[in-house]
Amino acid sequence: MGWQKILFVAGYTAEFLGIATIDSSGTLLDRIVNHPDGNLRDGPVWSSDGSKIAFYNDVKEGRGIWIVNSDGTGLHKFIDSIYYPSHPAFAHHSQQIVFSDINPEETKKTLWLINLDGTGRKQLTF
Repeated sequence: MGWQKILFVAGYTAEFLGIATIDSSGTLLDRIVNHPDGNLRDGPVWSSDGSKIAFYNDVKEGRGIWIVNSDGTGLHKFIDSIYYPSHPAFAHHSQQIVFSDINPEETKKTLWLINLDGTGRKQLTF
């Protein structure tokens, strides 16, 4: 299962900046996502069953929360925002994602919850 490996942001070559996994012995490095033009922060995090990974990325397509299958397939921007969505975490048996967002004009972070299918976005803190 994916979550039995260490998940991290890797930037070990000029050609690779992305999400990778490695086993606890330091071998079996797997590159999951390569975004050399991105700004990967605030993550990555596993879903509870290890099948998905969520992370924040700021690329030319815009900033947002991205999701990818643990084998590297199915990469897609999940949450798009004009502000700064960050710190994703899977919730409710990986059926929802909680994340923070900040409106720079208000300078305060708010927590949001959204279903994994993209519906039901709900602000939790004000």
